[in-house]
Amino acid sequence: MNNHQNFVMRVEDLHYAYHSLPILEKVTLFLSSGECVGLLGRSGSGKSTLLSILGLLMPPQKGRVFLRNQKGFVDTRFLNHQQKSYLRRSHIGFVFQSHCLLPEFTALENVILPQRLNGKSLKQARSYATTLLEYVGLSERLHHKPSELSGGEQQRVAIARALSNKPSVLLADEPTGNLDVESARMIIQLFHHVAQHHNIALFMATHNVESLKNFHRVYTLESGLLIPVPQEKSVSTESVPFSIKTVKKEQDNLEDFISQCVLPFFKKNCLWIKRKKLDFEHQWETVGKPSSRLLSLNPWGELPVLVDQHLVCVNHYVSSEYLEDAYPNPVLMGEGNAYRIEVRRLVSWFDKIFYQDVFWKLFYEKILKCQLHHKAPDTRILKSGYALLQEHMEQVEQLTETHHFLAGKYFSWADITGAAHLSCIDYIGDIHWKLFPSAKEWYCKIKSRPAFRPFLNQILSGVEPALHYSQLDF
Repeated sequence: MNNHQNFVMRVEDLHYAYHSLPILEKVTLFLSSGECVGLLGRSGSGKSTLLSILGLLMPPQKGRVFLRNQKGFVDTRFLNHQQKSYLRRSHIGFVFQSHCLLPEFTALENVILPQRLNGKSLKQARSYATTLLEYVGLSERLHHKPSELSGGEQQRVAIARALSNKPSVLLADEPTGNLDVESARMIIQLFHHVAQHHNIALFMATHNVESLKNFHRVYTLESGLLIPVPQEKSVSTESVPFSIKTVKKEQDNLEDFISQCVLPFFKKNCLWIKRKKLDFEHQWETVGKPSSRLLSLNPWGELPVLVDQHLVCVNHYVSSEYLEDAYPNPVLMGEGNAYRIEVRRLVSWFDKIFYQDVFWKLFYEKILKCQLHHKAPDTRILKSGYALLQEHMEQVEQLTETHHFLAGKYFSWADITGAAHLSCIDYIGDIHWKLFPSAKEWYCKIKSRPAFRPFLNQILSGVEPALHYSQLDF
């Protein structure tokens, strides 16, 4: 598998930083035909940045990316925009965290389009697109538009589209995050089949350790460094040092929910689970001191973690993607497909953009860095976090003032998600509420709800909340 003749992509000494914050350092990697390579790491560790560089969507600040074509290896540093576009279209398939489907096209048309752009006849493209959609379990959804599909179905169309031009490299960023357990298992099997029988190199980033069980190599990103993870430790769940009883899905029970109180994903997941009336065992974790039980499930210690029928889900994927598909009849989504799409879009903005831009920067610098490493916060990162907080709060203020999917007609999943994120920022007293009166009124109404009140009494050890944090009106 590691024969140099099988290499389809290699990268050498990649470096990348955001505002002097190192994201990737000295990353060297090769990908071979027929090989499945996995990438694990916490949110913000640089997984998506690395995938974007490998996919020629952004250049590294230092280092080289080589991609094999019909004539040999091409050093992509010397390609212009048009040449990179051709290589992407002909040799690289993408599956993003969000499906990125064309909303006015049907599922079939979304998979046909890349083939037509590469010169296939309509007849050929239609035939192969139909085959791919059958592979991903959507034979009865060929003529449905994205707004008529569930989140899981939309992602399956995106996966079929990524395979449509038979790429030599397939880059997947959380490809099963939107899928239920059975669909996720089927997609992973499809990836293995495609890689092995069509000589495609698969590079997949995921939070789900179980999905990498039979991958050839697995890496993790730690402080910008790409570190190989021993396969017997990283991709096998058979050595978990405690017993977990099997729970049938129809019993509407979960097995374990492991979390820490000042995390937005903990709060929103708890509220979701309560609305679904699911039973679960809750295990608390101490900041910076992950238990052996947690590390056996998620070696990076990222929270929250949900265990359900031996599937391990982490962070916003617990509720935003897994629970919604695994336990259907979604709650708090409003009425109509168009409304639900906007709710999901806003939830994704809070969980990915707001979380990364604001919460993680402020929480890490002001709390984790001080408590765990006994270091002073980096004022440049704090300044960046505060600037983005101001910018994002202005958007929240506008949404709540106009009742546009926040504080709207329906009490939605977006309201819960937004309040959970703001509550965690509010814990450390960084929101200037006087500047955002509509957002404040909306937030106070949510925090006064009986289901939300218990969160206001949960204290992070060693870190006292802002004085107004537990007050229902301030």
